[in-house]
Amino acid sequence: PGADDTLPRAPAAVRLWFSGRAELGFTRVRLLRADGSEIAMGPVARLGRSMSAFVIPITGTLGGGTFTVVWQTAAADGHPVRGQYNFTVVGVPVLAFADTARVSPADRVATMPDEEGDELGDYQVARWAGFVGLLAVLGTVVFRFIVLGALEKRREPVADLAERARQVGIAAALLTVVTGVYRLFTELRAIGHPRSTLDLAAVAPLVTGTTWGQGWLVGGLGALVLLASLIVARRMRGGWHVAAAGALLVAVSPALTGHAAADSR
Repeated sequence: PGADDTLPRAPAAVRLWFSGRAELGFTRVRLLRADGSEIAMGPVARLGRSMSAFVIPITGTLGGGTFTVVWQTAAADGHPVRGQYNFTVVGVPVLAFADTARVSPADRVATMPDEEGDELGDYQVARWAGFVGLLAVLGTVVFRFIVLGALEKRREPVADLAERARQVGIAAALLTVVTGVYRLFTELRAIGHPRSTLDLAAVAPLVTGTTWGQGWLVGGLGALVLLASLIVARRMRGGWHVAAAGALLVAVSPALTGHAAADSR
C-alpha cells in the first residue's frame, strides 16, 4: 500500500521501492496498529531481481483500521535512510500474496521525503577525520618519493627529512586506523536506531555482506599495511614502497564507500 491509501481489503505484503541500490541485510520493516502494537511480518526479501525493491509478507492479522509502516535501510554507500507512512483498511479479507507480488511499482508508489537526522553527528565527524588522515597519508608518501626523490638525485642529504616524513606518516596512519574503526561503529549506529546500543553481532554481516563493508575492508587493510611498513621503513628502505601500496588502498576506499558505489550504473 502507498502512503495514505484507503484499502477495501487488507494487503498480504508490504512492498518498498528505493531510488538506488539498497542493502537487504539492513532493511527492516515494522507494521504497527494505531495503539502501537506490532503485527507479525515475514523476512524481508528482494522483489524479483531488483536491487532496489523489497517485499515483506504480512503473517499477522490486520483487520480494519489505520496502520503505520516504519521502515529503514542503508544504501550501498552506507547512507542510512528511514521513514514511515500510514494506510487504512476498511475491510477484513486478505488479498492473495501471489496476486500482490505481480503488481508493478508504477501502480502505487509512495514518495517519501528525506528525514532530518539520517546521519548522526559522530558519523559525519568520522568521515571528515578519515579524509584528514587520507590527505596526510598521501601527502607523506608523495613528499617522500617526489620531493625527497628529487633531492636524492642531486645527492642532497635527505635522511633527516625522510625520518621526519616517516614519523608524520605513522601519525597519519594511526589516525586512519582509529578513524576507520570509529567509522565502522558509527555506521552500525547510523543504520540502527540512533539511541540503540552497538550491535556487535551485526559487525560481520556489515563488513562482509555489504558494498560499504567491502570498501571499508579495503581501506582498513591499506591502513594496516601502511602503518606496519612505515614502522619498518626506518631500517628497510623498501618499507616506503610497501607504504605506497597501502596508501593506494586507503585512497581507493572512499570511492567504494561513497555515492559512486550506490549508483547501479
